[in-house]
Amino acid sequence: TWWESQEPDTATTRRVSLPGRPVALDVTVVPCPPGASSHRVVLLRDASEDLHHDALKHQVAEHTEALRASEERLRAILQASPDIMLRVDRQGTLLDFHLGVNRPMILVPELLGKNVRRMGIPEAALNPLLETAERVLREQQVLSQELTLPWPDGAERHFELRMAPCGADEVVISSRNITERRELELRRAQVEASLREGQKLQAIGTLA
Repeated sequence: TWWESQEPDTATTRRVSLPGRPVALDVTVVPCPPGASSHRVVLLRDASEDLHHDALKHQVAEHTEALRASEERLRAILQASPDIMLRVDRQGTLLDFHLGVNRPMILVPELLGKNVRRMGIPEAALNPLLETAERVLREQQVLSQELTLPWPDGAERHFELRMAPCGADEVVISSRNITERRELELRRAQVEASLREGQKLQAIGTLA
């Protein structure tokens, strides 16, 4: 056995696993006092709990590292996103937000913990928004909605909102500025209307 090769006056401890069983023992071999005997005293301690603890620590470390990597990826995605992200509760309290690349001045850190009605959104636009958020929580599904807001420069801004439930009492809102798209659609409609009018005049001229 392994303890036969140890120094005669030295205590030695080794961990031994039992084959085919989830059990481990710490085996400590202690020599008897000099001159007392040539035998050794063997102490056994159940180390199974230590193995379980070590395995649990390893799992926690792995999961912590995976969570950290996932948070870093999510943070990078948010930093590159042009969308505004809001997290609000059922009462309309702003719990958290991410400004996105465009960083609109309508959102400032002082609004955290305040009701979204403090954001200066007109009631006519805000009430349907809150109703949709309540429906998202009630039905636990993702819903979309468009929102038009007056801007400090006197123009209007158009936003496309997607709302998703976050637990039983919170909603995550993704807001994308689609003003440029709406303006392009309006100009295209105007051009198409002008073309149709021109075709009508041309047809009348041909008949004449």
